[in-house]
Amino acid sequence: MYIKYLSIAFLFLATACHSQKRIKPLISSEPLNNDPDDVAIWIHPSEAMKSIVFLNDKSSNGGVFGFDISGKPMVNKSIQPLLKPNNLDIVNRLSNPFKHDSLESVLVITERETQRIRMFNVPDLNSLDSGGFIAFAEDSSGNSDFHAPMGIAVMSKYPYENLDVFVSRKFGPNQKYLNHYKAFWTCDKQMKLNYVRSFGTFSGVKEIEALAVDTLNNRIYYSDENYGIRYASTSSDKIDTGSFGIGSFKSDCEGIAVIYTLKKFPNGLIVVSDQQRNNLNFFDRNTHKFIGFVEIEATETDGIDFSTLALVKDSEGTLFTMNDLHHNFHYYPIESLIRNITKPN
Repeated sequence: MYIKYLSIAFLFLATACHSQKRIKPLISSEPLNNDPDDVAIWIHPSEAMKSIVFLNDKSSNGGVFGFDISGKPMVNKSIQPLLKPNNLDIVNRLSNPFKHDSLESVLVITERETQRIRMFNVPDLNSLDSGGFIAFAEDSSGNSDFHAPMGIAVMSKYPYENLDVFVSRKFGPNQKYLNHYKAFWTCDKQMKLNYVRSFGTFSGVKEIEALAVDTLNNRIYYSDENYGIRYASTSSDKIDTGSFGIGSFKSDCEGIAVIYTLKKFPNGLIVVSDQQRNNLNFFDRNTHKFIGFVEIEATETDGIDFSTLALVKDSEGTLFTMNDLHHNFHYYPIESLIRNITKPN
């Protein structure tokens, strides 16, 4: 799958080289007004050129905005106002009992100031949550930051009848920092969210925001900022837990993207933004070994996401990164990053 009209892509691929200090993006989106943070990509099931890149403005009077594959905002593809929409994610295949033989795409958003989790269908952006679900309602600490949802990641596995939702918060205890919910359809064509468990270890140093799910390995990854990357099982907090990337970041480890497989890296990759270095760090998806880093033009990168959406011929996908300097997002063909990886000393 590739987009034919982006002829500048081939010039980009021809001129990129190992000596380039900071890798330039293929595309820079138009800026958002205030405080961009996170990104999620919806791939059109039959026409790649109609795919949508959803970006958030995390301000108190913000929203989530749809951009096209050339980085331009799309008319009537926004959700606003939202009161500090912190992070977002999309699941592209969820069975909908009210639409025969179809799979629904669902966009989930953490609305921090209302302490709610929001859900909308894609591409129509109709509400599926009857106003939103209260996050961390079972917490009795009385600390407002303990109830303020931040990071979010979703997954759905065959037969795609329900949705697993993982959420982090602005601050929390050293144990059970994250919540796991199960979402399913109700008879009124909306979704209901049920609490499953609290899990996750926290260093207590800063906060946990970024989350990403490895559906094939049944793992949830989360950035314990100023510490490293942690992971846990998507079904139980008593198995498959650990951490990696300790000492690989200047300060904050932020956005996380999971890449299942690539020709050069058949095991796949975990990509994490090294925010204060303006780098991306690459780890083996199975062993978590640090492979190396890439210096990118995007600054103070927070949210990132990988999609198999290809912007150049024969590409295996695109990495999207937040760029703090211009309040926008950068689109990088994954090949341009991989061939510029600097191995650790």
